[in-house]
Amino acid sequence: LTVLGLADVDGIKAGLRGQSYCFLERFILPSLGSKRLREITSDDVTEWHHALRTKTGDTYRAHAYSLLRAIYRTAQAEDKVTASPCRIRGAGQSKRKSSTEPATLAE
Repeated sequence: LTVLGLADVDGIKAGLRGQSYCFLERFILPSLGSKRLREITSDDVTEWHHALRTKTGDTYRAHAYSLLRAIYRTAQAEDKVTASPCRIRGAGQSKRKSSTEPATLAE
């Protein structure tokens, strides 16, 4: 079963909306979509995640990683894989580029 196959079979692809569907189509499927779920290693995920730096910014890269991790959690829950290769600590988070200061009462 491939990443694309799981996304199609389990309705993940159909259930995604807006940006999540975009992340799947634009960032995950071109690199990992045709690979079998059990054959993707943590090294593959690390290389894919690193390669995304040239394709998009930190926020979209974090969202794409989070979606891939969610796909693997679904696969684990359905006993299609025994472990997830998504093990990069903090990869599903991005840092704010600027801080927002709330207005004071006087302002």
